[in-house]
Amino acid sequence: MNDRTLKSGFSPLGMWAFSIGTSIGWGSFIVTCNTYLQKSGILGTVFGLLLGMAVILIITWNLQYMIQSGPDAGGAYAFVKKTGSKDLGFVTLWFVLLTYLAILWANITAVPLFARFFLGNTFQFGINYHIFGYEVWLGEVLLSIATVAVIGLLCMIGSRFTDRVMIVAALVFTIGFTVCAVIAMVRHGSSFSYTPMYSEGSGAFGQIIRIAAISPWAFIGYENISHFSEEYTFPVKKVRSILIWSVVLTTTLYLFVCVLSISAYPPEYANWLEYLKDMGNLEGIKAVPAFYAANHYLGRTGISILMLALFGVILTSLFGNMLAVSRLVYAAGRDGDAPKRLAQLTENGIPKKAITAIVAVSVFIPFLGRTAIGWIVDVTTLGATMIYGLISYATFVHARQNDRRTEKTTGVAGMILMMCFMLLLLVPGLLPFDAMETESYILFIVWAILGLIYFRILIHRDQKREYEQRFFVWICMLVLILFASMMWVSRETENAARSAAERIYEYHQAHHESDAGGDTGTARVAFLEEQAEEISSTNTLYTIVSLGLFILCAFIMLHNYQDARKLGKRLTAAEKEAMDAKKIAELKESITTLLDHMPAMSFSKDAETGAYLACNQAFADYAHKETPEDVVGLVALQIFDPKTAELFDKEDKIALSMDEPYIVFEDVLDAAGNQRQLQTTKLKFIDTSGRLCVLGMSEDVTDMIRIQRENATTKEAYEKAKNNGIIFTHIAQTLAHGYEDLYYINIENGEYIEYNTDDKTGTLNEIRRGTDFFGSCIKDAEVFVYQDDRETVVKALDRDTLISALDRSKTFIMTYRLLSENGPVYVSMTVTRMDDDERFIILGVTNVDEEMKQRRAAERILEERIAYTRLNALTGDFLCVYVIDPETDRYREFSATEGFNSLALPKEGMEFFTTSREQILRVIYPADLERFLSMFSKEGILSETEQGRMFTLSYRLMIDDKPHYVQLRAAMVEEKEGRRLIIGINDIESQVQQEEDYARRLAQAQIKANVDALTGVKNKHAFLEEETRLNAQIRENDDTAFAVVIMDVNDLKKVNDTLGHQAGDQYIKDACKFICDNFKRSPVFRTGGDEFTIVVEGDDYLCIDELIENIRVHNEDAITSGGIVIACGMSKWENDKSVSAVFERADKIMYENKSELKKRRA
Repeated sequence: MNDRTLKSGFSPLGMWAFSIGTSIGWGSFIVTCNTYLQKSGILGTVFGLLLGMAVILIITWNLQYMIQSGPDAGGAYAFVKKTGSKDLGFVTLWFVLLTYLAILWANITAVPLFARFFLGNTFQFGINYHIFGYEVWLGEVLLSIATVAVIGLLCMIGSRFTDRVMIVAALVFTIGFTVCAVIAMVRHGSSFSYTPMYSEGSGAFGQIIRIAAISPWAFIGYENISHFSEEYTFPVKKVRSILIWSVVLTTTLYLFVCVLSISAYPPEYANWLEYLKDMGNLEGIKAVPAFYAANHYLGRTGISILMLALFGVILTSLFGNMLAVSRLVYAAGRDGDAPKRLAQLTENGIPKKAITAIVAVSVFIPFLGRTAIGWIVDVTTLGATMIYGLISYATFVHARQNDRRTEKTTGVAGMILMMCFMLLLLVPGLLPFDAMETESYILFIVWAILGLIYFRILIHRDQKREYEQRFFVWICMLVLILFASMMWVSRETENAARSAAERIYEYHQAHHESDAGGDTGTARVAFLEEQAEEISSTNTLYTIVSLGLFILCAFIMLHNYQDARKLGKRLTAAEKEAMDAKKIAELKESITTLLDHMPAMSFSKDAETGAYLACNQAFADYAHKETPEDVVGLVALQIFDPKTAELFDKEDKIALSMDEPYIVFEDVLDAAGNQRQLQTTKLKFIDTSGRLCVLGMSEDVTDMIRIQRENATTKEAYEKAKNNGIIFTHIAQTLAHGYEDLYYINIENGEYIEYNTDDKTGTLNEIRRGTDFFGSCIKDAEVFVYQDDRETVVKALDRDTLISALDRSKTFIMTYRLLSENGPVYVSMTVTRMDDDERFIILGVTNVDEEMKQRRAAERILEERIAYTRLNALTGDFLCVYVIDPETDRYREFSATEGFNSLALPKEGMEFFTTSREQILRVIYPADLERFLSMFSKEGILSETEQGRMFTLSYRLMIDDKPHYVQLRAAMVEEKEGRRLIIGINDIESQVQQEEDYARRLAQAQIKANVDALTGVKNKHAFLEEETRLNAQIRENDDTAFAVVIMDVNDLKKVNDTLGHQAGDQYIKDACKFICDNFKRSPVFRTGGDEFTIVVEGDDYLCIDELIENIRVHNEDAITSGGIVIACGMSKWENDKSVSAVFERADKIMYENKSELKKRRA
């Protein structure tokens, strides 16, 4: 068995498809007619199905609780075993296996029926024979074998592939059933009647209860999604809604099939009930009422729709049950209840050998014909009832242990309901129809006996006595066999009595004219005695057979008991020795583990012989051995030179003579030949066997001694580095991501530490330390800062100015240009004061050249557009110009265009303002009239123009029945004749459109300046603005909650180095898409080459834990499948003084997560 695990690949929609797809099969077209509708009528069927749905919803609640409590490929088998016992788990396994195999085999043999229905006798070739009244053809057998082989191969491809196949197939038959049923309900004539509502012979309530009693048959298979719970790609809590909607939709589809089946019937029948009773004698589409109705309402289109739906039903049943059985067998093999080789997985996490075994067994089933399979299928209703009862029992036990009141109630309700259903199914006569064929009882008995035999094999191999309650299994199986045998005898006796009654009736009909006297009367008595004897003989025969089965089971059980006693005796004698050996092994392992995790070198020795008993890898390296195992058993003289060995033995003797640890400092040569100082601690101890031993631990203290020997100045520097430098480095590493240079500064004395980011590794390295940061800034600015920005930078980095800025705001941000070989480069400087010590600030410089150039380009475009707009306004196309004498209102019109003639103003005239206000009513756009009249007055225009200002008024005229923007511009000029008012009507339609276009482009340019060019999300500069906004929000005591999430895409450098930068770019895009899809309502910022930062507020903040869980699930899948792994750290605002504190916590968590993910992927 390998150490591989199942891999995530099943989506929520896929699990819905599995659940509904395995609930509905070929039988939904037949059983709904000959069992539901014939026995209970349409209303009895509807209410029975709804009542059955209510019962199954109780089971569903228990089922979802089971899945959420412990996702396991074993499903009910694993849950029952965990909450009950391994023995009860075996009973569950045995009957789940029978139920799922029966459904799988039923659908395999349904494939020839599908072919017969649509392709006629195409596959009826080769050898043919009859078995149990069913005609088997070699061609149809080969078709079934090919089908199961192909399904098996497809199931081996991978879970994601089968997930998609199931979704498509389930949607096809769901839509197909719905379309046909709805059309049938809408189109049937007004003369159509649904009567009879109930069947004759029993009460309505009884008919409803009987339909509800067989409801497990209608839903069996929907619970198989529990077997894929280790492969979900979604949080397991979602399984509740998936199951509930599956049950509701399954019930709806059954109702659709029922309504469709009775919505039309051939004209030779009086009503739909007569048609359904005779369907067994019909051929073609008439033999299946649903297809007849579809053809009746939709013709060949209806047949095609239902054919596709039926194909989808068979496909989902085959895939669903094949995969469910494979996961069940895999889980059983993993737990030791099946051969362990069946639990082996491929690299894709597929139980290939389990699937192969199922296919190998299933290829023989088509040779038995469909009649025998029908008997097996009868058992599925009983099997489903048992499974649901066991799930309810396990739910009750688990809920009681965890004090879950709701689940305790549903667990008890489920057990009671399933017990009642079992009695209805097993006891003949309780239902108006036979729930199980007589042969089905035999098959049930045989399966139980096989279970006892297989359980005996497991017990025989049970060396650890894990089956502690084996008697429960024996009694359970024995009771089931005994009860089923009694029911079988009863059914056979009933059949014999029915046959005798038919023969007596026939005899009576043939001899009714004779009286009871004479020879005829004697013959009649003899005939009746013969029939009675036959009934008695039948009863005796089957009773003896039943007794024989019971004796066989008792013999198997006795044999199992004897094996158990023998095993118990063997284990009793060996248990003490095994437990002692186990303790010694555990102690040895714990000492070895302790040594492995001790610092530096560690070892243990036998005090008497001097032989090494254990050591860690560091000591093995020192001894020039490859592994610690190579050291064990050797003495010091076999490893070291005589002088060193003698020294070590002398130290051992001293340690053995002391009651406390012996500590010694010594000089040794390391593996490279360099002299090192070791502090060695040795102490004696006694192991579990009473042996006196020496435990030694050596730590390299070379650097410590060197530092301690330095002078007082060095010691002071050392203490400072120890107390401050480590802290500074930690802070710097936390804030380093995205910064090229970073300074840690004491603003009181100007001392600082400068760090620089390594371009290759991305780590932060200390460059230098200094004592006058602000003085250094002035000098560096003269050399490195772009001339136009130099004065501003020097002023900003003045100590007093900077302190004042930080007093106003926790963070100070400034953008300026540095000189480089390729010209000025924009950088952003961020200064933050430490929360715990305001004497210190952190100054980081990051390159924002690309973002700033994009922004400057956008602003330059804006300035050019504005200049162009102004120029156009001054030199635009005038519709006309008026020259008015302000004293007399006399005017002259110049250059009037054709379009403006609609004003109908004369070329000259008087009372310009009055005439204009009257004429404008005919041509102005109605919405602008009020504003025009309020502003266009002589007084208003003169008050502006007489002060040397320009008067402007924009409005719209109706030209060619369309609103057209114009602008009235008025200015006062001095002419020879005196002052004149010049009014021009300028066409600004195109200008307005351009301004609107400019505004739109400006917005786009501003967005682009804050957008990362590669991924399309916001960039680092946008994040700095967002940080400023949030800091302002914090200062204003706004309690709006938020969180910062930092995500780092792993392995980007590896992708760039191996596949090229184009592949690396795509790698980043794919990672970004996942991040954006997860945080749909939060802004995502690309703040580094492989780093993204998300500010989470609002709805996303309320479900932040679920979003982080999505990332964890994604990473689990990516680690196993080789996908993109993204490290994640999240921190919430906790009344911090600034965003940087939240950022630091999130970044630290991200780096911890990144380290863990790298270890797991390695």
